[in-house]
Amino acid sequence: MCFSATASFGTSGLLIFAALLAYKKARTQPMKLFALVPALFALQQSMEGIMWVWKNNADAPIYKAAAYIFLLVASSWPAVLPGILTAMENNISRKRMLRFCFIAGSVFSLTAYIFLATIPMAASTAAGHIAYSFEPSAWDSYNLTARSVYVLLTVVPLFVSTVRLMWLFGLGVLGTYIATAIWYSAHITSVWCFFAAMLSVLVLVIIR
Repeated sequence: MCFSATASFGTSGLLIFAALLAYKKARTQPMKLFALVPALFALQQSMEGIMWVWKNNADAPIYKAAAYIFLLVASSWPAVLPGILTAMENNISRKRMLRFCFIAGSVFSLTAYIFLATIPMAASTAAGHIAYSFEPSAWDSYNLTARSVYVLLTVVPLFVSTVRLMWLFGLGVLGTYIATAIWYSAHITSVWCFFAAMLSVLVLVIIR
């Protein structure tokens, strides 16, 4: 995320702790999967922590590997989140809707993986944040569309779910996206993921 390695690693440690508590409280297998959501965010934050440590050597293999792992996890959320919510859902009609979201999200995530594997990417620290960029000719033409679809596929399932307080998680994720798009548009990938990571502590509240 932004700021420093300390912020990234500190957030990662907090999320691991939240995930362990949530996993211990979870009573069903789908809930146990949901409890691991903060752990995935912790992985992302730890990767950015590594990038901060190596910020003066962006060509180092460990720096590039951390950047790609961060983006791979970020690209997985449109499939992972609705998939977990589908398994948790008991309402038949909502389960069908979530299953559709999962299929659409899986297609999006697969497309994102192909994009990451074929389009050159550069990650750099600037103005206290980490920026991820791709070749303009390959990205600019559909950047806004892809981002909008990503937000829909990750946020809508949280409102579709009938699990108690899941809507609160969705409201937080949507609100932080809007705030990030307004104030940190040049670093939206990193900053929004940080806010979403912090919000994932709500997983513990939802499970309890």
